[in-house]
Amino acid sequence: GAFLTDRPEARRALDVAHGDLAQAFDAFVATVPADAPIVIAGHSQGSLQLLRILRDKVRGKPIARRIMAVYLIGWPVSATRDLPELGLPTCDTPARTGCIASWMSFAEPADPSMMLEAWRAQPGLDGKPRAVEPMLCFNPLTGGIGGSAQASANLGTLVPARDLKSGRIVAKSVPARCDATTGLLMLGDPPEMGTFVLPGNNYHVYDIPLFWANLRADVARREAAWLAAQGAK
Repeated sequence: GAFLTDRPEARRALDVAHGDLAQAFDAFVATVPADAPIVIAGHSQGSLQLLRILRDKVRGKPIARRIMAVYLIGWPVSATRDLPELGLPTCDTPARTGCIASWMSFAEPADPSMMLEAWRAQPGLDGKPRAVEPMLCFNPLTGGIGGSAQASANLGTLVPARDLKSGRIVAKSVPARCDATTGLLMLGDPPEMGTFVLPGNNYHVYDIPLFWANLRADVARREAAWLAAQGAK
């Protein structure tokens, strides 16, 4: 509900949620080995909250050197208003580490107007009005920013059962391309994933299952690159 109103209570609700996450992050950092690599991942409101975590608790601090990758999935990230405040580069190549990946999945024809209008009405992480610009678009099928890939590059989509109690991995079923105008990750014709597709052909609920196997491979690849870099020091 905090996303459906501009009343002050909405900001206070989000701040309460952020306080919860900030304490959880501190507890996590305190319990993992001091030299262990870290993956930070969130989806939807989780990604929104992680923007502040990265700005306030990671940027410019020693822990930044331990970040293997950051996945801010299902929430728009502005290259001008948000990204510079995070202190980390984008995952522009499959082997880049300490980087940020973000995407929002839509099938065609896509109508992201409601989502984009709400996002652009809010200030960026730097406190300034958002510009009309494409959002950051990472393509899980290529492992980089922008670009396109055929369904053959999809190692496995996790298609849930109707009762959501199980699922099956279907390879080579969903393509993806980053739209240069909006920064949306476009899927082509609507894939059959279930009944939770949002208005405008928004596959928000399925941002991760659509690219399940590729995301697993992406994490493993960046972990190997991070460990190799540490061994070379």
